[in-house]
Parts: sequence; structure tokens; C-alpha cells
Amino acid sequence: MSFSEHDLHQVGDALALAARTEIMLRFRKLTSTQIRQKSSALDLVTDADETAEAVIDAALQAAFPGALIVGEEGTSKNPSLLQTVGSAVAFLVIPLMAPRIRL
Repeated sequence: MSFSEHDLHQVGDALALAARTEIMLRFRKLTSTQIRQKSSALDLVTDADETAEAVIDAALQAAFPGALIVGEEGTSKNPSLLQTVGSAVAFLVIPLMAPRIRL
């Protein structure tokens, strides 16, 4: 499958929507309860990560029905999602919302 310029704009629109409604809303405003540890102290997830991924997932599903959406947070909860990559058009989603870490 090849992507048209319109398709690329749809992907950009999905990312911009998540940035506007989920990420920038929380930028430098996260509380300690909105940041959690996954596998280690250096592997963190925030409420913004999870909600941004959900927004991106929904927008991409609407724009590209049948496409596989594999997100970092979803895969963290269900690692078997990675086994399906390669069997369909796939989007790999890793929203950025790195909290400030002081070592």
C-alpha cells in the first residue's frame, strides 16, 4: 500500500490532535500520581502517554480502517500485539511525554 499526500496529512492530523488535546495540556504540569513506573525506574509512563496513544489510535483507526495500530503503552500491557506486525498495514505509536527525571 502506498500513502498519498492526503494519507500523510491524516496521520499528521491525528498526531496534532493528540499533541493539542492530551500532551500540551499536561506539559510540565504532571503530578507524581500522573507518572508511573513500568518495568524500572527509568521506564516511566504518564497519563498523557496513555491518553495521547488512545487519541492517536482512534484517529488512525477512523482514517485507515483495518490498519494495525501498535502503541508503546498498549504493547506494554499486551506484548502479543508485536507478533501481528507484518501482517497488515501498521502504525507504531510512541507518544512523547518524558517527565523531568532528576538523578
